[in-house]
Amino acid sequence: MTGPLGYDVLPTETVVYGFVRGNYGQLDAAYPDIFEHMREGSWVLTGPIREIYLIDPGSVQTSAELVSELQMPARPLY
Repeated sequence: MTGPLGYDVLPTETVVYGFVRGNYGQLDAAYPDIFEHMREGSWVLTGPIREIYLIDPGSVQTSAELVSELQMPARPLY
């Protein structure tokens, strides 16, 4: 038996983000591209990375229908 789900309201902040389609277990593959985009734009990570799962896996026929959002709290380096 598990306890009740907890939640928290995250603070509003500037993020660099990307949408990823496909299996949630393969999100790690998207991180290098987002970090490269941040580097090219002279942005630096300022907090914990957020993974937001936008589609319930139980509601799709294939993992190709899954969509998630990766958010990297960031600020300009300069």
